[in-house]
Amino acid sequence: MRQLIRRGFHVALIAATVVVAGCGGPRIDTSSDEKMGESIARVRNSLPPEKQKQFEEAYMTVAMQGVTLESMMAGTVTPGSMTAAAKTRLNGKTADEVIAEAAKIKAEAEAKAKEEAKAEIAKLETAKAAVDAARAQMAKFEIVDAKFRQTKNVLGMNEPMIILTVKNNTPYAVSRAFFVGTLTSPGRSVPWLREEFNYAISGGIEPGEQATWNLSPNQFSKWGTVTPDKDAGLKVEVVRLEGPDGKPLFTDVKFDEQDAARLTSLKKQYGL
Repeated sequence: MRQLIRRGFHVALIAATVVVAGCGGPRIDTSSDEKMGESIARVRNSLPPEKQKQFEEAYMTVAMQGVTLESMMAGTVTPGSMTAAAKTRLNGKTADEVIAEAAKIKAEAEAKAKEEAKAEIAKLETAKAAVDAARAQMAKFEIVDAKFRQTKNVLGMNEPMIILTVKNNTPYAVSRAFFVGTLTSPGRSVPWLREEFNYAISGGIEPGEQATWNLSPNQFSKWGTVTPDKDAGLKVEVVRLEGPDGKPLFTDVKFDEQDAARLTSLKKQYGL
């Protein structure tokens, strides 16, 4: 009786082992290129149609882990090293294990990307704060009046002119000023032109001084080719001021429209 019980227990144990082993499904064999191809096809074909695409995507994620265009261009990754690494990662795995490994790889990549995004956001926000503080100081370099004119020369070509009156309300002498000029017309949502320009001030402009400059942009520049309405007005913003030594008075940190768009995009993408 005991022998029958023992024999029945062994049979049940063997059966249970077979069932557990069978639950995993076929496994990838990378011992040779031929076996690898055959076993991958066998693993894929063992899956229901709706799961086959998931396996294919997961297989590529695991096989190509760590491979980037930069690493391939630099030669740090070669076709041979890629194949060897893929074989090591995939060998002996079932479809579910490949899918799980791919999910882990993606989760780690997303976590790394988020940390990198946090660092970039912090850098951009620091730059923005510096530029905002500098703009508050540069606003003291007052644009009293700004006009844009175009006349024709003897050859019939446009001769652009920016007539700018400024007052230096900062406590520093300024040797060079950098501006962004925007040409707009009432009722138009899109400006005719938004362009940077700068002026090296002969003798500089001391604190408290006011000056009017007639600036002549290159006739082949955008200032010379723009054709605004007659009622177009010019708005000028100070973006940089240099002292007598030619160095920025307030900051040399860059934070432009592209940086602002990048900051907004990163915060939205990562919910930060």
